[in-house]
Amino acid sequence: MSVNLSIYNNVAGLTKTCKIDFIGGDVFVPTIDAEYDATIEYFITLDTNAQDTASVKLPTKVVRYNGDLALNHLKRSQSDSNTAYASIKDSVDDMIFDLINGHTANQFTSGCTAQLPMKWT
Repeated sequence: MSVNLSIYNNVAGLTKTCKIDFIGGDVFVPTIDAEYDATIEYFITLDTNAQDTASVKLPTKVVRYNGDLALNHLKRSQSDSNTAYASIKDSVDDMIFDLINGHTANQFTSGCTAQLPMKWT
């Protein structure tokens, strides 16, 4: 199953698209507990043809478990949290936030490399 997400920037008046592929697993479960999450693999990919502010294509994000956090699989992008996502929606929201806003190197002591924000010009 695949979903195309349109991201609109009101200031720039432009729309970017992100394709979310649900390759396997039980993606319709609204919430996951830690014991169940340890046994199920989702294989969700988030891909966009959008570029960062240096005109480099943004990377594809891959999620296997709800514990695969946006920053180096160790921290969430929106907050300094290492708690697994409570739902698939939370996971996708945080990954999209990261594609749009980027992050600094080692943000929230995650050991991640820097990623520039999405380009809107």
